[in-house]
Amino acid sequence: MLYFKKMEHLYWSSWSEKIRDSKLTGPMLALLEGTEPIKYVLSQVLLAVLPFLNASSSSSWKAFALMLENPADTRSFVAYLREENS
Repeated sequence: MLYFKKMEHLYWSSWSEKIRDSKLTGPMLALLEGTEPIKYVLSQVLLAVLPFLNASSSSSWKAFALMLENPADTRSFVAYLREENS
């Protein structure tokens, strides 16, 4: 699990860039900071559909889904996202 956590952080830069480029920083911060039950459901949906996605993007999506499930990781990513956008 520790190895995967380190791998997950490798995606933060690309996630931040995609969020910023899509101009979804505000809504994403709201989702990540204030919707605990929705994050868990979204995570489970992502994990359920991963087997049907192409293999090249599935590891990033899995890392995102696992980040959503872990409140500490979500807070860390929110802090990273805020820092990147300031």
